Amino acid sequence: MITLNMMVEGFSPVIQFLAVLFLWVVLPGAFVYKLLDRMKYSYQIGAFIGLTALIKVGPWS
Repeated sequence: MITLNMMVEGFSPVIQFLAVLFLWVVLPGAFVYKLLDRMKYSYQIGAFIGLTALIKVGPWS
């Protein structure tokens, strides 16, 4: 089983951070946004989820 850490281990910390950011924020965010697109709250909920995810995976956590 290849984990995310093994995949990005050889890269610089910046690339690692961007890869994690993309895999755990951008992709789920886009998926959730598509799901919520049928509702009218998609902008507010998407922004809230995005900010929450950024705070959780940020370098300051």
